[in-house]
Amino acid sequence: MDEIIIVPNVRSLSQSMKESKSYFLCPVNCVITGRHHVGDENGQTTYEYSTLKAVDKDGKSVSGIITVEDVQWHTSIKESFGRFEAPINRVIVGRKHDGDENGKTQYATALVKLNGEGTTVLDSGSTLISKESSGEWFKSDATSVLIGRYHNRDENGYTYYYTGKIIIVPGGTIISRTVKGYTTMEKFGETSVVSMYPKNPDQTGGEYVQGTKIANTYKVTYEIPNINSDHFYPDDSPKCGYGTDPVVGGGLWNVKRNYFADYSDNKMILTTFCVQLDGKTWYPRNPQDIEWNFMIVE
Repeated sequence: MDEIIIVPNVRSLSQSMKESKSYFLCPVNCVITGRHHVGDENGQTTYEYSTLKAVDKDGKSVSGIITVEDVQWHTSIKESFGRFEAPINRVIVGRKHDGDENGKTQYATALVKLNGEGTTVLDSGSTLISKESSGEWFKSDATSVLIGRYHNRDENGYTYYYTGKIIIVPGGTIISRTVKGYTTMEKFGETSVVSMYPKNPDQTGGEYVQGTKIANTYKVTYEIPNINSDHFYPDDSPKCGYGTDPVVGGGLWNVKRNYFADYSDNKMILTTFCVQLDGKTWYPRNPQDIEWNFMIVE
């Protein structure tokens, strides 16, 4: 039941287009793997798109017919502070935008299939472009494609691109699981918090912490016994803690909060970090309310 990975194959570039009246939809059986923008809404936007190929865990080619099907355009969102994440097991194949940062943006997503069989899309991380107007390219790595995007403010704000890994496990079924709480929790250190945190861990809105506050940080783990590492896949956990150490990161940022997963002695150890600002208020949530999302092969 070794996994097959669907990865970018031949990458190509779209024509450049004015961002304020931009529209791009991938050619048949292609997905978006990159984006470049320079300037404000009157500047130029270019997309990278790619065909797909199937490989095994060692990177060797696997024969089969890959299709990108069921293209759907989703509800418009405001570009500034607008977060879009593709629905489960879908990838981004198109985007259109009208106006400036207060204008509307729409994304198109699709399903990827191998020989007619549906695939699973796993969250594989995010890439930060610190200034949208800078002309810095976002391009996915060799095994991932675009599944989401968040843009902060106007062309001088930052942008996060979210990527996913497309897999299929022949003869196996990938099941989503959610567990709550923790196995261990220990104080990890302190941090000065002077940055944005979400009002709601599942939303994009936020407030600024005024001044400097010293917050305690805690390392929180959850152990899953009797599981093979080949049968475990981490998943996006918006109700989890911080995917990076807040002691090093220096703040409560409005980003996806995933967790670390390590295999040891026939068990998975899931690890994240939580912050307690004043000895009683937890961010992003109380450790006992953490929900760890993951997938297993049965």
